[in-house]
Amino acid sequence: MKLKLAAVAAAALAATSAGAADVTSIRINTQVSDYLQIAELQLFSNGTNVALGKSATATSIYVNGPAVASNAVDGDTRGDYPFIFHSGNQDGSDSLTVDLGGTFNVQSVAIFGRTDSCCQFRDLYTYTLFNGADVVKTGTLDARTTSFAAAGVPEPASWAMMIGGFGLAGGALRRRKVRTAVTFA
Repeated sequence: MKLKLAAVAAAALAATSAGAADVTSIRINTQVSDYLQIAELQLFSNGTNVALGKSATATSIYVNGPAVASNAVDGDTRGDYPFIFHSGNQDGSDSLTVDLGGTFNVQSVAIFGRTDSCCQFRDLYTYTLFNGADVVKTGTLDARTTSFAAAGVPEPASWAMMIGGFGLAGGALRRRKVRTAVTFA
């Protein structure tokens, strides 16, 4: 079953030589002066979403719920209100923090943004990964224009097979003889 999600972004981490970072918490902010809206936050450690069901807190919540901070780590990637976390301040000052309850070696971050007919321009995020009080990695995720078939993080072999397929298709198109004719009246 494929789910079409209008907003998804993922960033591979390069904080250490192994391409991962030891993380205890993450803070998400919006890059626009507007509400912070997150359908789902995922942190992957060895193929497992370690943010799922963890403690999520926010600086404010839109109209006192029901779009609460825990909606961002409940495993539900639906991007329409009220199944999202929706902040209470429209000035861009709010943040969402997820405490992982331990240290995890995180390889990637994914954020599912709002997907209903409202507000996809808000799906531009900054993230800060922490190991205790120390900042491990910061970055941005742009989920405004991406379509994605919901699945896990692709394995390297899947990426290699996809890139090889594009190469074979390109090679076949290049070798194909094309006949063109121009007629002048």
